[in-house]
Amino acid sequence: MVLWVLPVKDLTLGKTRLEVPGVAREDLIVAMLCDTVEAVLGSETGPVVLVSPDERVEQLAAQYSVKFLFHNGDLNAAIAAAVSGVSAALLPDLPAVRAEDLRAVVLQHARGFVPDAAGTGTTCAFDRDLQPHFGPGSAGAHAAAGLPLIEAHATVAPRCGHRGRSRPSAATGPGTAHRGPARGPLVPLHQNAGFGTCEGPARNRTGPSQ
Repeated sequence: MVLWVLPVKDLTLGKTRLEVPGVAREDLIVAMLCDTVEAVLGSETGPVVLVSPDERVEQLAAQYSVKFLFHNGDLNAAIAAAVSGVSAALLPDLPAVRAEDLRAVVLQHARGFVPDAAGTGTTCAFDRDLQPHFGPGSAGAHAAAGLPLIEAHATVAPRCGHRGRSRPSAATGPGTAHRGPARGPLVPLHQNAGFGTCEGPARNRTGPSQ
C-alpha cells in the first residue's frame, strides 16, 4: 500500500495562470482536485492525505473521507510533513488522470518519479520516506537524488495551468470538463504525453460526487 500525499495551495493563491472565460479560477482548481482525488481513490492502492492551509480543502477531505493535514509552508515542506513509509506525492492539477495509470505507476515500480510533459518538472514522486524535490527543474533534482525515471503513463504527466498552459485539455475528468467554457472546445494543454484521459458523464459540481 502507498500513502498518497496531495499538496494543495491556498485556493486564492493557486494557479494564477489558469484562465477560462466565465469560470471562477477557484472553482476550476477544486474541480481538478476532485478529479485527481477520485482517480487516486479509484486506484485502490492506499490512503490519501490532502495537505493544505485552506479550509475549503479541509471540507473536501471530510467529504471524501480522506485525511487532512494543515500546513502553510512551501510545497516540499508540506509534502515532507505528511510522508509516512512508502508515500507518493502527486500534484493535484491532473484533471485527465486515470486510476489505472496511477495504479500501474506504483504497482509496477518500487520507487521513482513521473516527469511532466515538458520533461523538466515532476507530477508524481514516490519512495519509502520520500524526500521531495518539487519546483523548477524537479525532474533533474529527483533523478539526482537517485529516483528512477518512470516513463509517463498516458494521463500522469499533463498538468493544467502550468508553464503557460492556461486551459484544461479536452481530455479531462468529468468535474473539470463541466467547468470548461460553454462555448467551443477546450484548448489542449499539450501533445498528450502523460497519464490517459478520464471519460464519463459531466457532473454539475465543484466537490465530490454524491
